[in-house]
Amino acid sequence: MKGWYKGWVKSLLAIVLIAALVYVGVLIGVKYRLNQYLAAKEEQGVPVRYQKLKLKLFEGTATFIAPDLTLKKELKAGYTGTLRFESIKIKDIGYIKLLWTGNLTIDYIELKQLNGLLIKGETKSVTENKSTEKSDELGFAIKLKELILTHANLTVLNQNEKRPLATLSDFNLEIEDILVSSRTLEKSFPFTGNSYAITSGPVYLKATAYEDLTLQSISGDSNYTVIKDISYQTVLPPEDFSKGLAVERDHYNITIDSLSFTQLQLTERQKDSLGIAAEHINLHQPYIKIHRNKLVAEDSRYKPMYGELLRKAPIAIQVNHFNFYNTYLAYTEKTKDFNDGGILTFEDMEVEIQNLGNTYSSPLKLHFETQFMGAGKFDADWTFNVRDTTEAFVFKGRLVDFDMRKVNSFTKPVANTELEGNMSELYFTIDGHNYQSTTNLKARYTDLGVYLIQPNSGKRKAIINTILNLFLPSNSQKKEEPFKTSATKLQRDVSRSPFNFVYKSLEKGLQEAML
Repeated sequence: MKGWYKGWVKSLLAIVLIAALVYVGVLIGVKYRLNQYLAAKEEQGVPVRYQKLKLKLFEGTATFIAPDLTLKKELKAGYTGTLRFESIKIKDIGYIKLLWTGNLTIDYIELKQLNGLLIKGETKSVTENKSTEKSDELGFAIKLKELILTHANLTVLNQNEKRPLATLSDFNLEIEDILVSSRTLEKSFPFTGNSYAITSGPVYLKATAYEDLTLQSISGDSNYTVIKDISYQTVLPPEDFSKGLAVERDHYNITIDSLSFTQLQLTERQKDSLGIAAEHINLHQPYIKIHRNKLVAEDSRYKPMYGELLRKAPIAIQVNHFNFYNTYLAYTEKTKDFNDGGILTFEDMEVEIQNLGNTYSSPLKLHFETQFMGAGKFDADWTFNVRDTTEAFVFKGRLVDFDMRKVNSFTKPVANTELEGNMSELYFTIDGHNYQSTTNLKARYTDLGVYLIQPNSGKRKAIINTILNLFLPSNSQKKEEPFKTSATKLQRDVSRSPFNFVYKSLEKGLQEAML
């Protein structure tokens, strides 16, 4: 009996010893393969250094303690620099496949406490490379089933400038099926993915060469996400900004209380197509000030209609509802050296856009209501089909009970004119396409007058010829018909914006109705 017992114990000890040896051997083999994998990445331009490696075979995880990841020029990612982490944890490692083939498939990764500084260099378009697949082979592609990023702080600098291009503070993201590659970044996508959860502290982006974008916080998930305290600002003040321009460009001062998304998706629709989709995007309390200096040379390049812009966008766009709530919009136009320009305001504006994108067969519909210059209710509807290459559109509007004196803050500094009277009712419909519009208009007004202001003396002089302005000194209620009507056509100046096309169409209709 004792012999049997001793034999059983010896066998058990042998099994345990063999298992321990196998376990240790697997650990050594896995560490070797992981270091071999990292060595290959270093050859591609991504050296990784770490203090310690923890392996848990039964959990299928590998955790790198205090790793430093360096991006070198050889990676051809357009960025160089160092990313430091508290830890990097890789989950669901296929150890058998790794041991036998040396191939490491990373599907799940957790990055803790990122602190990084990247330098953006000059980059070539992906189309200038041999292929997107080639750039992926070089290591410039991250495709995971799940990514967890916690408490990340990142700064991106331009190699030729000291000011940051971007900063992230306390950024946290958990996302499934994420893809980051040269192609996504080329199209200004940070990544594509499915279900996500996100929180962040302040974020800064150098949006353009002239404008900065900042926001104070992000929170939410794929069902609902909100961004708070957004600012989009032209860095220089208007006068200094204009001095550096070769052609005219708008100066922006925009703040938004919050921007919310419902069912937001950043997706890879096809192999070569990225897309953004949402059920609702809502802007709450946008405060928008736009300044344009007309003393700067005009930009004579072709200006596409909005349908063409959407149709030719490099990504697929599908936003079912896009809304602006409690919006203030002020547009200032400077045409003379000796004043600050004229201003038009749209207050308490509500905007609703349906089918915003380039994937719909149904037309895009825009409706807005506002108090124009704080004096009259103005509402309008703008409809067009993005798929229609003729750019056909209909713009219908109504202005009621408008005190004409309110518009003098624009007409006086811009055209040395002042207006009086009341526009009781104005209705118009503009049917157009890329090159021509037809405007049908009817107006009823009382006691309208236009006065020319002498620049030096400030004296007023009543004028009869009012071609210089939209509103003429006439009284439709004194005529036989209650409304004065017009039907006019206008050829579009394709070097001007679609909004200018609508404005000029309305202007011509008003002139015809009131002469």
